[in-house]
Amino acid sequence: MTSFSIRTIALLALTAFVPAPQADAAGAIAVGQTTNVAKDGVAIGWATGSVNKERAESVAKQKCLDFKGAPQTTRDRCRIITTFENQCIAISLDPKAGTPGYGYAIRPTLTEAKGEALERCRSTAGDRAKQCVDSDSSCDGSAR
Repeated sequence: MTSFSIRTIALLALTAFVPAPQADAAGAIAVGQTTNVAKDGVAIGWATGSVNKERAESVAKQKCLDFKGAPQTTRDRCRIITTFENQCIAISLDPKAGTPGYGYAIRPTLTEAKGEALERCRSTAGDRAKQCVDSDSSCDGSAR
């Protein structure tokens, strides 16, 4: 075997131990709400799979500001709540306008996030707790 072949084999062997590049894993959530969610609604925006925290915050805030169904006064209150990496986010809402039910959760798995978001929605929905539904969800990075 030539020295070229040995070097080639050595390099190939070393690359087997280099981890594969991970998907972008920065996420964020922004929420806008007044003290009366039933009257003024809620605005929510989130991002997953962003290249960094700053980009995730920018996307989440813009989505919150653009959230359909919430009045401008509610959207004007959009603020970043938290950022995360390699996590899943789930949103649950009572789909009827003029109701207070909503919830979100950030957890390591989609199942956990959906369960907690639904539970939080039900805890804020009053007599409409059974009306809460999964609204949207997403995972970033290595989370599933």
